[in-house]
Amino acid sequence: MAAKRKTLFDNTQGARRRPGKVTSRQAGVSAVAICGVGLIGGSIAERLKSRRRALRIIGYDKKATIRRALKERLIDKAETSLKTILAEADIVILSANPASNEVLLKRLSCCECDTSALILDTGSMQTGIARLAKTLVWKNNAHFISAHPMAGREVQGLQNRQTDLFVDHPFFFDDSAPLPLGDMRRLSWFTRTLGSYPIFVNSKTHDQVMTDISQKPQLLSTLIGAFVQDYERETIRLAGTGLQSMIRLGGSPYSNWHDVFIENSPYLSRRLRLLIRELQRIEREISDAGDIAAHFKRAQRSYSCLW
Repeated sequence: MAAKRKTLFDNTQGARRRPGKVTSRQAGVSAVAICGVGLIGGSIAERLKSRRRALRIIGYDKKATIRRALKERLIDKAETSLKTILAEADIVILSANPASNEVLLKRLSCCECDTSALILDTGSMQTGIARLAKTLVWKNNAHFISAHPMAGREVQGLQNRQTDLFVDHPFFFDDSAPLPLGDMRRLSWFTRTLGSYPIFVNSKTHDQVMTDISQKPQLLSTLIGAFVQDYERETIRLAGTGLQSMIRLGGSPYSNWHDVFIENSPYLSRRLRLLIRELQRIEREISDAGDIAAHFKRAQRSYSCLW
């Protein structure tokens, strides 16, 4: 029987309430597998290890990444068999790029083994993988929920991990995934251990909102950074915090965003067209020496919501 969950997306106060305290023993978590030990996966591993040393963490990634993770004691064991991972781990985290996560999920669904593992991903788009999960014929008793931590950096790789990367940030979960009560306890333990808080929301709504609060800022930062690249290096270094803040996201590699832009291209295109119209409007107002105070007031309102 699936446990009932309250959708918190439209309830800011409720969304920021910490989940009830659930110990790893109550949640039934003694081992966590991380498939993709990069920035996100590495940060999860380091945070979990710092909070519970006895927790076993299994790593699945390229050999060089695994060697580093073992050397720095972020993981306890490297594994190449997804069947073994599914059989040994209580929580399996897919933290590769969206396309790779979908491939991993398909392979995990085909593993015939005795398991009750909870599988979740960390991709920034939920609709595609949530839809895929519902079409899979599972050969085991694992459960999957599409997820997305609203945290990250403009750089990638295990070497850029941060223990507190998720602290005070939301962790989105697809509210349509039918999870039993035991898995809900695992999610509660997981998010609380990371220092984040869960928000259950429709995957389509999540992806549409991410267009404006994640993908458009990334594109604008990239374009502004590309726009000033004709200046000499020393000139760019003279910039104040304004330009530095604006182009910080421009340091992100395209590989981090390629799958996202392709999957969300219809909605992203519509939102970009609206943005273009706003840019054209303000350009006309400036050309006519008009008053653009209204734009500043709207921006200040958004800014005030962050603090």
